[in-house]
Amino acid sequence: MSAEELGKINKPKADHAQKSKKIYLVPLIINYFPDIEEFTSLLTEYWKACDNQINKLETQAGTVSKIFHEGVWSDGKEGLNQIGSLNKFCLDLVNSRINTGSNLVPIESEENYKKLMDLTRIVQLGFASEQIRDLILNEYNQVVETRNTFITNQLKKIGDTEAGLLIGSVQNFKIPDEIELFNIIPPEHDKIFRWLSEKEKSLRSQVNPENSQENVQTEDSSKDSGLWTP
Repeated sequence: MSAEELGKINKPKADHAQKSKKIYLVPLIINYFPDIEEFTSLLTEYWKACDNQINKLETQAGTVSKIFHEGVWSDGKEGLNQIGSLNKFCLDLVNSRINTGSNLVPIESEENYKKLMDLTRIVQLGFASEQIRDLILNEYNQVVETRNTFITNQLKKIGDTEAGLLIGSVQNFKIPDEIELFNIIPPEHDKIFRWLSEKEKSLRSQVNPENSQENVQTEDSSKDSGLWTP
């Protein structure tokens, strides 16, 4: 598996990409602050920029034939409704391709995905009993493994010369080795994370230093936990 930087595909590589099985991977960013207009505006710009980059890549490497969205276990109208609930900002991007022949393919098992959501919340709460911790973590790891297998099998439905569009958190997927990976990361992606960083600093400044340090330690622990994040 290799990752290509968008916009730097020369003619031979473009010819190769047209004949290969590939995925265009878009990092999933949802509306963490629905009541803040500035963040909503940044999110709208991000998804428009992703759409533009995908359009450009499609002319070089191939048109999207299958669409996958993290957290979606249905196809058709129900699948679109699930995307709308999770991430309405990308609906235009998805619908425009469905209207020209792309198919929405479920990437999740509903039962397994809901188990993972519940187990993740439980693990994040912490444990008083080591025995219960071990039981829950064992179940959690089994669910993650089952999910990874299901996702891999779904991604393998991409045909030998087809392109799939995958919208999801990068750390949550293992792309099969035979699929060529193209990352879609427009400049608006960095703008959002700079904004989030400034927002975090602002929130910390509103609490006393003792609480602020506690928050830092908690966040660092969460980053290193290896947990799946919805």
